[in-house]
Amino acid sequence: MTSIDLNNAAAQLQKATEIEQDLQQLEQLLSEYQKIDARVLVSPFWNEVKGREPVDLAGAEISRE
Repeated sequence: MTSIDLNNAAAQLQKATEIEQDLQQLEQLLSEYQKIDARVLVSPFWNEVKGREPVDLAGAEISRE
């Protein structure tokens, strides 16, 4: 083997190692992501207005002018 072949092999090994580390990190992040409650992922910002007193709008009359 020539020094060029050895350099190329070393570069490929380094790249393969980096890819393997990236994949391991991706698997870890995916595992954490899968643990998140689905309701949070679908609707992360839920707004619900609640008053202190109940309001009955059944008898309310709404007019549009």
